[in-house]
Amino acid sequence: MSKKTKHARTSTGKMKRGGQVLSDHRRHKKTLLPPLAQFQNFQLLDWEGFGIPEHLWLAYLMRNRTISEAAVLFNAACDIIDTCWPSDRNDVFLGYISDFGHVPLEKRANLREQLLADNEASAAFRDDFRVAMGLYPTGPAGWLGATAESPQEGLALLRPLVTSLRQARSQPTIHARVLGLNRLFKHNRISIAPEIAARGNLADGLASYPNTDEATTARVEQFARTTLNMMLMSQRQPDWGREFWRANFSFVGCR
Repeated sequence: MSKKTKHARTSTGKMKRGGQVLSDHRRHKKTLLPPLAQFQNFQLLDWEGFGIPEHLWLAYLMRNRTISEAAVLFNAACDIIDTCWPSDRNDVFLGYISDFGHVPLEKRANLREQLLADNEASAAFRDDFRVAMGLYPTGPAGWLGATAESPQEGLALLRPLVTSLRQARSQPTIHARVLGLNRLFKHNRISIAPEIAARGNLADGLASYPNTDEATTARVEQFARTTLNMMLMSQRQPDWGREFWRANFSFVGCR
């Protein structure tokens, strides 16, 4: 192979060095950071250690359900939880496990009763999920937990949930971001510039999803993924992920 530097042709017909394509990236050890990740408040997203544990409830909602079916349960639960969401917080409940930890201690017992009494919201917190959360009593969602005779009862649910989230771009993770995006719009925490909304029919796609054609579906899901990932990258990663994996190691042990 020639040792000559490869070049790429620009739109003006001039040649430029291929290495300049990534000239706006910065190297951190063995990782190239894109421009957005170079801002002070951004950090690389640790999907295995942080992302998977955070998305467990959202993955549970999507298990054996369509995105439309999951959205009904999600919105019903979120509407109830919103009534107890601290007024001094600048964020929105998006269904991450750490979000459950922001519910004030004195409101948790009553909120749990409300969630379990509601026809739609109760389906989002069935006994199998509550038993799973009961394995982590000090975790953010531990107050929703239920006890079981053996950890295996909760682990039997967690294993397929974790498997469904292994790939950061799996269908459950994509749909989880769409649910979160819906919540941001409801609380007026996000707006889209007109030129972006008109590009590729994004505005109509957001209003019609998931009843959209293949190209529009991909566009909406990419927008949701980018938006929610940027939010996660700008937040301090909580300790819940480390607690989750550490507890799991004690359940399974060395083999």
